Amino acid sequence: MKTLIKNAHIVTAVDDYHADILIEDEQVSMIGKSLEVEADRVIDAGGKLVIPGGIDPHTHMDLPFGGTSSSDDFFTGTRAAAHGGTTTIIDFAVQNKGESMLKGVDTWHQKAQGKAVIDYGFHLITTEFEDKNKSEMFKLIDEGITSFKLFMAYPGVFLADDATIYRAMSAAGERGGLVCMHAENGIVINEIIKKFKEQGRLAPKYHALTRPTLAEAEGVHRAIALAEMAETPVYIVHLSCSDALNQVRQARDRGIPAFAETCPQYLFLSIDDYGEGWDGAKYVMTPPLRTSQSRGPLEGIENGRLAGDLDRSLPILYEGAEGAWKGRLFADPERRAGRRIPDGADLQRRRHRKQDLFEPFCRADLDGGREDVRNVPEKRHDRRRVGRGHRHFRHRERAYAVNRNTAYARRLLHLRRQKDQGQS
Repeated sequence: MKTLIKNAHIVTAVDDYHADILIEDEQVSMIGKSLEVEADRVIDAGGKLVIPGGIDPHTHMDLPFGGTSSSDDFFTGTRAAAHGGTTTIIDFAVQNKGESMLKGVDTWHQKAQGKAVIDYGFHLITTEFEDKNKSEMFKLIDEGITSFKLFMAYPGVFLADDATIYRAMSAAGERGGLVCMHAENGIVINEIIKKFKEQGRLAPKYHALTRPTLAEAEGVHRAIALAEMAETPVYIVHLSCSDALNQVRQARDRGIPAFAETCPQYLFLSIDDYGEGWDGAKYVMTPPLRTSQSRGPLEGIENGRLAGDLDRSLPILYEGAEGAWKGRLFADPERRAGRRIPDGADLQRRRHRKQDLFEPFCRADLDGGREDVRNVPEKRHDRRRVGRGHRHFRHRERAYAVNRNTAYARRLLHLRRQKDQGQS
């Protein structure tokens, strides 16, 4: 099947021009001025922007967690992503305790098979790693699964000790793999949680107060130190605060290859959204929402120091009742809102949410260098295609991530400061 897109304003990581695009069998086969070719379908873009599809490098489809499961599977989640302009996701397969790394990946292949409507790849959440697992890791890297996520949080579920993290980092570095770290001091957080439970402080807002910014900063510092000893890069996922950001900044100033991502909720929401009632459960995520003073990703992106791919997704349905929440506050800390809220959990709305804020500046930034469209995840994760989507939304070239650039972020920070000043 051939599709011809006429009169397109094409913006890529390196170019900005007007042309026609011919797509044959899901591949862009020709780009040129006024293409005169036969096609099964002709779309007149009418000067509209035509950009490559987005990559979301941090999603959780059909993930069992804390006695429940994420509300999107590989069909509903990728369908929403496609409508929002994301054409590739990198989901997290899970190696459960006691099983091989290969088994975890096989399980996630089965979850995605016949359901995904866009392209997908996998990271692997690694819960156990001994020297005997090195051959499994190398086999997965050869198959295109080149990134492995380890946790410093969730004792008894995902938490890996420092020795395990060091072994995994060293092995990944030998074959060009990358370790992604959920960096929080989960052992100390559990002690704080125990104290809050004894005091009867169980409302959703206390989720944030049991996970202080220092716990995240300590985890980031330790992850970077382990990576430096292992002589390998490290990628910090969902960084949420300035205390943690400062650790990344200091490492990069010393020449350490430390990278980080943040999420939309840490830019648009704050600890105030928890409120005092049980509806605050809609905004529980890990790391939690922060105060406006400690919401560091804005400063980090402004200074060009936060090299990342912005998003993650673990939408879990909100029961909306005190009884449903009370026993689960700390057992289920990755809880998210119900269908399509808040912003951080919604694959479909992510690009739209960013556009809401940046719309007044789109033209200036396109003229100024097109840094909003870049292939950061493809470079950072160095992935091969693991799975192909089916059904619909299959016409695309290579997917690129829409990333907040320095110019956008400066304006974003300026707008936020203006808003804060107006409220004071």
